[in-house]
Amino acid sequence: MTDLAKRIKAARHVFIIGNGGSYDNARLIALLLRQNGVNADVPGSGQKYLEAGLSVGHDHIFEKTLQEQGLNENDLLITISGAGNSPNIL
Repeated sequence: MTDLAKRIKAARHVFIIGNGGSYDNARLIALLLRQNGVNADVPGSGQKYLEAGLSVGHDHIFEKTLQEQGLNENDLLITISGAGNSPNIL
């Protein structure tokens, strides 16, 4: 078993985030993980991200939804950036 697989199995909740196409990839990965019994989710919604972007800036769009869902040290956060240079992901 890979290190990532071990971390996923040990996590209380797996959150996956990404922008644009990476957001769609995050949704697909979360779905596949849920089909295999993992408590996985993409936090928030497009509307919440838009509202957060307008109020606190794009660099912070995921913070509020992760806080609302109770992200803590027992969870795993997987970030996806196809371009590799999204400040709010890195």
